[in-house]
Amino acid sequence: MSSSNQELPSCQREWKASSASSIAGTGDDAVTVILYNILAAIHIKPRGYPFCPAGFRETLERHPQLMVELRHHDDADIVCLQEVETDYYHQTLLPELQKLGYHGVHHQKALGIREGVATFYRSERFRIEKQETGHFKDWIAEKLVGEQIDAALREAIKSRAEYETPILLTSFTCLKTGRPLTVANVHLVWQTHIVPDLNTLQAALALQRLDEFSTQDGPCIMCGDFNHQPVMPGYQLIRDGFLDNESRMHLRKFPLFSGADVKHGKESCLVDILPKWFCHSFKHFKSSYAEIQGEEPPFTCYTDNYGPQWIEDYTKHNRLDGFLEESEESSDPPTPRHFPLKVMDSSLNSSIAPPCHIQTLDYIWYTAEKLHCLGVEEVVKKEEIAPYWACPNQVFPSDHLLMKAKFAFCGL
Repeated sequence: MSSSNQELPSCQREWKASSASSIAGTGDDAVTVILYNILAAIHIKPRGYPFCPAGFRETLERHPQLMVELRHHDDADIVCLQEVETDYYHQTLLPELQKLGYHGVHHQKALGIREGVATFYRSERFRIEKQETGHFKDWIAEKLVGEQIDAALREAIKSRAEYETPILLTSFTCLKTGRPLTVANVHLVWQTHIVPDLNTLQAALALQRLDEFSTQDGPCIMCGDFNHQPVMPGYQLIRDGFLDNESRMHLRKFPLFSGADVKHGKESCLVDILPKWFCHSFKHFKSSYAEIQGEEPPFTCYTDNYGPQWIEDYTKHNRLDGFLEESEESSDPPTPRHFPLKVMDSSLNSSIAPPCHIQTLDYIWYTAEKLHCLGVEEVVKKEEIAPYWACPNQVFPSDHLLMKAKFAFCGL
């Protein structure tokens, strides 16, 4: 690791070791995993992320900052990324990571969305044995074939599930220990204020598929952007294996309407139509950060898609009209081109009310009876981000933050 990199805000992190590390061992057999949603540029709208200056908005423009972080964490054996644009993966990211000793697999989202999930592995440490890709909407459609439900209701469920969200499963053999390891890289549906039932169902299906795909009794890791917070049903289901009454009651607030429902004036909910789908069979599935820190990080996503408070305060402070040509002045909200890097003021950014989307959405889960979690790297503190107000920016290349955990195989 470069000492100069350690001085960068994106690398200002502390390692939190398990109190049981001395028992589990911390030698060369440990497996280090990185998780990172790197923000695909196709999701940055013209008026989105106004605090992110010109020159740091496109994927290739943010690529150098991403590589600074990945090189800083060059001890990673497995790197799971989300929102990796297809062309960027093949033309830029994969070739560069191959130079660092990684091989990779990419799986694009459905519905023509040209970004997806990518799993990289250090080839001197792991041999890939098999892989499987899928989209949750297709899995749901396949499982519905065996269900005895009304045709109109079946179509309504398929319509509810029609999102592009992907999953990538990879099975490895550790070349140092001979142990198997299965990794699921997921990106669940994000609209949990509209479809929390679908988000929860996707979490359950991901674990069911992981269980079927993995080597019998082998250790498993599932990580990604789950798009739910620790208080939400999806998190509770992953942790416990089933929905408790509180989660079930919450999901019933989001009824699924089919033609039959409207006709008869009834409400139907996924948790009542397909109750057996909302579960998984892993007995000791734990979140690495919660296990080591006693709770999840305070946030893994630190952003504000349209930043109205930032625009208002920054406009007042800089007298925005002085930065605009007369032909550009209008009553419309300013776009990022109106905020050149030279006018970014860290003290001002730190004084503006925090962004509205400070959430914990990303997790590294593991089978605790097969793996010891040796430690995690704490996420960057708010104080490191505040001078830039929110992410992404000229230092932090994504609206999400890099996460890192280290594991040891049990019984070694």
